[in-house]
Amino acid sequence: MNYSLLLVVLVFAQYSVQTNRGSKLTEKHLGVNENTSFDLASLPLPTYCRHHGLLLDYPVSATTSWAGATIDMPRSNTSDIDVPAIRSVKAQWDIPRLCLRENQNISSARMLQMWIGISGKGCKPKGAMIQAGIRAVLQDDGRTTASAWVSWYPAISYMNIVDFDVGPGDVVTIELTVSDATNGKVQIINGRTNQVASQPAYSPDPSVGDFSICSDSDGRAWAVVEGPFTPKRDPPDTAAAADEIPVFDDVSFRTLEVSAPDKTESRGLHDDSAMLYVVANDQGVAVNVDALGDNGFQLYTTKSCANDPLDHE
Repeated sequence: MNYSLLLVVLVFAQYSVQTNRGSKLTEKHLGVNENTSFDLASLPLPTYCRHHGLLLDYPVSATTSWAGATIDMPRSNTSDIDVPAIRSVKAQWDIPRLCLRENQNISSARMLQMWIGISGKGCKPKGAMIQAGIRAVLQDDGRTTASAWVSWYPAISYMNIVDFDVGPGDVVTIELTVSDATNGKVQIINGRTNQVASQPAYSPDPSVGDFSICSDSDGRAWAVVEGPFTPKRDPPDTAAAADEIPVFDDVSFRTLEVSAPDKTESRGLHDDSAMLYVVANDQGVAVNVDALGDNGFQLYTTKSCANDPLDHE
């Protein structure tokens, strides 16, 4: 008997999960068991093993409102004190179509935000975060529209990237770069149209307040999917709850790359500091996670559309 082959089959079976979605989306996923019930009072939860490839485990934790990944980078001893520990973060992902599951209300669950960000880690005071991403919106007629944006949170919460066309099915590559604690820029590329757009992002005048990215500690890079923004909550907890996340086509982050200011160090999901996150409530897992190649991951909803499968036109 080929015991190596048997081991591979058993490991794959242990971590595979069958999803209940449209007939064209019934492939097995490798995420957390979707029927798992979490004690939300104890979040963040003990980590769960997500099977990557066939032999390598990655830690997975849970939140009540957002899913994605974080990668930490320690501050270099040679870094300028005014420059954050992370210089840039770059990711590529596809824009999904949206729909509602049974008993969901379009007034509260019509939006999905997908973004990357740079912030300090464990800073007191908390400091600012630069973000850029895509906002997908479910329209009353069932169509999904999308737009690109950049933010210097909390000073400037949302700025549209003008004259940039994007829609469901497009693959975007977004790179955030900071030059110091108060200035940065975003570059976004639409892989379908080859359109490229760049836009600065910056903190307002210091007389308004200190909205600089914390630069005296380690840095944290974010890649997040969540529901509608709620102004009273800070990212990445801006969505109110799992119930406000619509059903969406799988969102595949094909890459997530993080670089230090001197460009001598870069990190990805293979790094020990990387953490993946699912959305969970007392009913189980609402948004789950998959491995995707050596440095990518995929987020997917675990519920079906109320009327049409996720490949609706």
